[in-house]
Amino acid sequence: MDASSLTTPARYRCVRSDSREVMAPDAIEDTRAHLAGPDGWITAAAGDLFHGRTVAWQALTVKDQGIDIECEWESPVFVDRIVLDAAVLDQVQRVRILHAQDGRRRQVGQADLSSRTTDEFVLERSPRIGIDVGTALRRCIIRLETKLAEIVLTDGIEVIGLNTAPLGIFPAHPIERRSGTITVAELNGATITAHGAIGGAAERIVAHAVSGAAEAVDVSWTVGLRQENPQDKESLVIALDPAAAPAPAVDVKPEGFLLDVTEDRISITGDEQGLRHGIECVLQQLIMDGRVRAGRFVEEPRHRFRGVHLPLPGPSQLEYFRRLVRWLVVPSRFNTVIVEIAGGMEFRSHPEINEVWRTEHDRALAGERKMPGHFTMVAPGETLSQDETRDLVVWMKSLGLDVVPEIQSLSHVQYLTLAHPEIAEIAGEVDNTAAVDLFDADQPAAKDPSCYCPSNPRSYELIDDLIAEIIDVFEPEHHVHLGHDEVYELGVCPTCRSKDVAQLFADDLGHLIDTVSRVSRHPVRPMIWSDMVQPDATYRAAAALDQLPDDLLMLDFIWYFDRERDIEHHLLAAGHEVAVGNLYASHFPRWEARSAQPGMIGGQVSTWVSTEDAILAREGKFFDFPMVAVMLWSDRYHRHHHRSLSMRIATWLTDLRSRLTGQVWTTGAGGVDLLVSPVGDGLGRPDSDPVLAALTLRAGAGVSVHEARGELSPYEIGHAIAVPASDADHSDGATATLAVPAGISEIHLLHALTRPVARTTWQ
Repeated sequence: MDASSLTTPARYRCVRSDSREVMAPDAIEDTRAHLAGPDGWITAAAGDLFHGRTVAWQALTVKDQGIDIECEWESPVFVDRIVLDAAVLDQVQRVRILHAQDGRRRQVGQADLSSRTTDEFVLERSPRIGIDVGTALRRCIIRLETKLAEIVLTDGIEVIGLNTAPLGIFPAHPIERRSGTITVAELNGATITAHGAIGGAAERIVAHAVSGAAEAVDVSWTVGLRQENPQDKESLVIALDPAAAPAPAVDVKPEGFLLDVTEDRISITGDEQGLRHGIECVLQQLIMDGRVRAGRFVEEPRHRFRGVHLPLPGPSQLEYFRRLVRWLVVPSRFNTVIVEIAGGMEFRSHPEINEVWRTEHDRALAGERKMPGHFTMVAPGETLSQDETRDLVVWMKSLGLDVVPEIQSLSHVQYLTLAHPEIAEIAGEVDNTAAVDLFDADQPAAKDPSCYCPSNPRSYELIDDLIAEIIDVFEPEHHVHLGHDEVYELGVCPTCRSKDVAQLFADDLGHLIDTVSRVSRHPVRPMIWSDMVQPDATYRAAAALDQLPDDLLMLDFIWYFDRERDIEHHLLAAGHEVAVGNLYASHFPRWEARSAQPGMIGGQVSTWVSTEDAILAREGKFFDFPMVAVMLWSDRYHRHHHRSLSMRIATWLTDLRSRLTGQVWTTGAGGVDLLVSPVGDGLGRPDSDPVLAALTLRAGAGVSVHEARGELSPYEIGHAIAVPASDADHSDGATATLAVPAGISEIHLLHALTRPVARTTWQ
């Protein structure tokens, strides 16, 4: 754990629970005990509590009365977690964390022996355990509820929290601390000047900065004449004083930037992409905090591949897609957008594919057939023209993003097999009446073959034509994604069943890589989903791994099916670079160690849903994206920081949702109204499930929910509260009532779920 993550209290003492009787460790003494005053208080050393030392109490000393380790800070701090040796849970009944304030004690965290069976503790393989706190406090008590046993605290106690205020949502790396800020109002009318020799790039970034400031916080910046920089470093200076010069530069990694803020100047130094990230860092602070903090900060990416996977939008989704990229992807410092195309883009060589894409989607909506896989995700029922697609790609590239076309090939090709059933890889006749499990959209539908036959030349006539058109429109500069995941139907048709599945897989991929190389204007690196070459009987093509090109980038997404193992080792050992596919911060285990391995270059987060605001919100994507962004960028990210990171993301969420939806939240004059919208017809719920909509609030007040059965359920804001289902009988007065604290005039519910769902893979 980085020392910057430790929020060491100013002083601490050990007393018998609910008393002032000093109870210093006596089996293994605290080596700082000689510094204690008459009331037992000890000034804490830098680092963790007890400064990483082991201390212990004898059983006859503690008996069953308990020990309180009281901690005090000079000013309030936000504490994410308190971390200690898990073995102590064998020695006590439980550990409680109490917030002591105004003579009252409120529990804010707890752990007992059952905590050692949780997913996190088991999968992280750590001897230490974290107790969630997630509270701003100045005084807390770590209470050890004893049970007549010796207590040993090995390696002390770590208090994890915000030691340095973040820059927007990202942990800060200050190399010089300063007091003061520059506010939004003070920045209005500032001059932005490019320094150095970056030529046309400077003009692009200055234009991006000026438009961004105007749109983000309604601030107008004047563009100054480009200046030569004697340090030969590329810089942007946003100055209240037009004569201000750039700050002295330091060397930073590619895409990194130096942010130097004084009372009258903001100086950003870096390469082209670093300058862009620096501008976004400034804008994000202005949006979230209304000011830019003074100081000198070095911000550098931990990983070079930081991607998002998005479906190609349809024409009706285009404007929202652009807002999503501009206000979520770019400020989150992602550098790659993988765009799944399927049958959503206009194919001039094969318009029948687009026709089938639209008609089969509409037939499914009409109830005439089951919905084919991915048809509701990529341009649902629509076709984006090549001109519209090209304009979108050019615009994303202008934001510094590597735009990667994902060409679904070999598998998930219902967009091909429905238009050309003659190429489908099937064992016999297609069953058009078989029931299909709609819950798992990524499983092959019995109705629609999801693979083409790799032994049929017609398959390559079609896919090669599409590749040529896609490459022409996207003009990829670095990567092309060739899909190849979940190829469950390979080797089943009469022609292929006698052939080696791994060889079929390798030959198909080799052909497609050659095709991409032949038609591309730039040398591009291929990437695939890597499940099929993992040594698992489900995937059947592991033997192909040795035949694949060394530069093939592997997106390893089946980690969530086997979280106990570090399955990327198999791919790394074969000489491939690996990025974590479908990365989710909430349940990727052992990130710190696994992501540091040679050959691990980053990861990407996916949506796997249509680009619609309500759907993305329901699936939690507005949290997934920034959470993963911090994982991939910051070397100070740690799972123990999820509470503070969630707090910062929640602060950003209000503005973000307004920008995405175009709705600006305003305060009404009529007081507080909790407006509950219907969750949709036909959803229903079992009588045994009293919760259909769960709404997360953080306003510092209590909530009482009257359930449909007349029971009163108290909640604290910050937990989930339930509102009656749309099909509930409201005649018994089922309501949701909020006790709103003084000073709050209106509450907006920005994130909700249509049903209570565990945070598990694919749900």
